[in-house]
Parts: sequence; structure tokens; C-alpha cells
Amino acid sequence: MVLNKVINSSEFGSLRSSFLKKRDFTGFREWSVSSNSATSITCGRVVWNVISSGRRSTLFRYLFLKWLWEELTFNELKYVLDLPEFHSSSGEEFFVCMKMLANGFPKSEIRTRLNNFRTLIGLKPHLAQKYRSLKQIKYILIEVEFREPPTIKFSGWVRHQNDQGSLRMNLIELDSEINDSYLKNEINLYEYLSVGKVFLLGQEVTLSLNDGSNKNRNG
Repeated sequence: MVLNKVINSSEFGSLRSSFLKKRDFTGFREWSVSSNSATSITCGRVVWNVISSGRRSTLFRYLFLKWLWEELTFNELKYVLDLPEFHSSSGEEFFVCMKMLANGFPKSEIRTRLNNFRTLIGLKPHLAQKYRSLKQIKYILIEVEFREPPTIKFSGWVRHQNDQGSLRMNLIELDSEINDSYLKNEINLYEYLSVGKVFLLGQEVTLSLNDGSNKNRNG
């Protein structure tokens, strides 16, 4: 279930209760993700509240396979694009495949090249059978609007040099290193899949069923 509108925090409580009761949810998991939707109130923020019968990583994988084999709803795609996982190494394949689709490759060709590449490097391909087995997962995606207290403006005065946030700077540098590494991996994977050929043990291996030709991409 995906809600197609942003609701406030008071509405969310009743909707959450009715959803869990109607679907007989037991042992469910719940988490929140920041949303890029604009808030309609001053000092407010919008988050995705997610309730799922599977783990967060399982739902992410299911949505990738659903995109790969069928189509995501507007809000499912919107949720995916807001996920930190999509913009990290965890979502590398998802990101690259969406980039290929935007550049004119049909999904059938994307699936073929990706699965052939995964097989070459010793990983299991993303088969339709796996997607169908994950369809049993139950989940609800709701965008909820929360009101936040106004933030206190920083005067610029600090009590001690250790209060100046050196730890935060280290975290920022660490994030930068992770993003650089991810970007390099993404470029390599996109190059392999878009060209459709990989050199392995001195031999050229074709990932595409049509010899890597980019003709008739929209077919």
C-alpha cells in the first residue's frame, strides 16, 4: 500500500492502526526516511514512514526487482529516490540500470546484460522467480508531515576550541571518501553494461544477446 498524499502526524496514527489491523500484521518492522517533498507548514519536515513485513534491505531489493521486471508506482519510485541506499554502493545496480533506461536501453536488454555480468563475476542473476517470491512482502509507504520547533540561531561564540565540531568535520571527510569510491564503481559498472562487452582472461565476453548493438533500443 502506498499513500498518494502527505498527511499530518495526527492522521498517521489512525491510518497506521487501521492498516495493521486490516492486514493482520505481526512481527512487522517500521522505519522512517527523510522525504524531499515540500512541507506546507512553517518549521515542518516531511518523512516517509514505512511499515513492512520484511527488512528495510529486503523491501529495497523487492522494489528494485519490481522496477526491473515490471514498473514502480509514482510514490514507490519517489521513495526509492529518497533512500540513502539508492545513492550508495547498495543501490549501484539500481542507479546504473535507471541511467541506462534514461539513455534509451529497453529493460529486456538491461536485464540481460546485468544478469550476464552478475553470472560472470560469480553472483546470482536477478531472475523473475525471485521477484515473484518476494511479492508476498507486505508494506505501506506514507509521507507524514511533522511540525518542528524553530531552531536557535548560532551566535558564533564558542566556549572552548573543542566545541567547534572537529568530529563533524571528520565525518564529512569520511562521507566524501565513500562517495568518491561509489562514483568510481558506478562509472565502471555503467561502462560495462552500456558497452555490453567485458574482457575476461584475455577474451572478449559479450553481455548482450544482440552483440552489444545499440540499434532499436526502444524496441
